[in-house]
Amino acid sequence: MKKVSIVAPNTLEKGFEVNLPSSKSIANRLLIIQALAGGEMDIHELSEADDTQLLQYLLNSDLSEFNTKNAGTVFRFLTAYLCLQKGRFLLTGSDRMMNRPIGPLVDALRSLWAQIDYAGAEGFPPVRITGSELSGSSIEIPGEVSSQFVSALMLIGPYVRGGIELILAQQQVSRSYIHMTYLLMKEAGAGIEISENIITVQEGKYQAGQYEVEKDWSSAHFWMQLSAQYSRSQLILVGLKNSGLQGDEQVAKYFEKLGISAVSCTAGIELQNIQKSASCDPEFDLSSTPDAFPALACTAAALGRRTGFTGIHHLQYKESDRLEAVINELGKVGVVFEQGADTLTLKKGLKSGGNPEFNTYDDHRLAMAFALLAPKFESVTVVNPEVVIKSYPSFWTELKKAGFSLDFKS
Repeated sequence: MKKVSIVAPNTLEKGFEVNLPSSKSIANRLLIIQALAGGEMDIHELSEADDTQLLQYLLNSDLSEFNTKNAGTVFRFLTAYLCLQKGRFLLTGSDRMMNRPIGPLVDALRSLWAQIDYAGAEGFPPVRITGSELSGSSIEIPGEVSSQFVSALMLIGPYVRGGIELILAQQQVSRSYIHMTYLLMKEAGAGIEISENIITVQEGKYQAGQYEVEKDWSSAHFWMQLSAQYSRSQLILVGLKNSGLQGDEQVAKYFEKLGISAVSCTAGIELQNIQKSASCDPEFDLSSTPDAFPALACTAAALGRRTGFTGIHHLQYKESDRLEAVINELGKVGVVFEQGADTLTLKKGLKSGGNPEFNTYDDHRLAMAFALLAPKFESVTVVNPEVVIKSYPSFWTELKKAGFSLDFKS
């Protein structure tokens, strides 16, 4: 198995410019909209993330068997999309994907008269789909299900006869991603409205247009993590902007409590280390921004800050069980957590020094978060470093530009 050994520089160049990937969350939604519109729209700055490239390939293929690997968004979006397409399809993925629940989405699609069956264990991938016309219905969505289930249903809504109505639970997880889907659909001409916990999508069509994918706020979190470990650091995240489209934009306010400011500048977003203004014992509700957990947890551990996390129960259904993985791996370097039903408290920070090795569980966000603990150690080793291609293919290149020494080994 491949590994990379990482040695951090003593300082960071002031004003160092970081290139971020385009948002795969935006790109994946636009690709489904484009496919439903018959290709009559242009997408610029499409993400080079592996997930996005995979979805684009599968949408443009004439395959009857679709292997989505470990790409949850791809699997869930295609589950809904293929129900509208002519033909018979098998939708499958990696071993990890076989353990990620799909039941609530299948139940919702069946209520629209979709022809979909399990090809393995009940409630889990793989699934067999026979495309057909779908008819509208009012669907109640349980609060604990992935927001990607909701987005998948929203995206196909205009092409369902009679449209659809989705009734969300009060505690729906990752609502910020549902809002992203709403804004992109609205921009593409869909008749969609959100009133409190009810989403109404009218029957219709998406309109042709020009769309540019923004830089990715989720990837920006790791550079905030890095900045927090260098006093008086100043980084520029090139092209990143505060548009309100990406929910992970609000995580900048969380990092401010850990001593990092993120302000707009001509080139993008400027990060500065302002540790004197950091909050004591911060607490973060991640119910709308669960992808920020690895970077926030590793930052708090590096700073030795007692930190509380809530809204984290859904982390077990990510590319890995991120909650268990972070607790296990940071435990190797002395970090102590106290876990509750839907809470986690970091009670003791990491013990610096030495050369720890971190497993990544085939999870791109864990690989990046663990790599950026390097300033606290003589070196760190990250197992399976290539997983970053899922969202940030140029991550290691950018890290090397920042002055890090990288030694890749097979």
